[in-house]
Amino acid sequence: MPVVLTDSRTLSLPTVGLDQAGGAQLAVEHLLGTGAHTVHLVAGPKNSIQSQQRQQGWRRALQTAGRPIP
Repeated sequence: MPVVLTDSRTLSLPTVGLDQAGGAQLAVEHLLGTGAHTVHLVAGPKNSIQSQQRQQGWRRALQTAGRPIP
């Protein structure tokens, strides 16, 4: 049966990779561009690599824009 997984990790099956940090950064940049003063983050479990990557992108976007990190 053909299967395609979406994941950020390297697996032994064919996968479609997700750029968690880049996606979070782009989302925050977009929201700031619409006039938002800041953007809060609900990233997921603290022990999740994907959550940590989203937090990195979120933080990077806010810092680049000179905005406080809530």
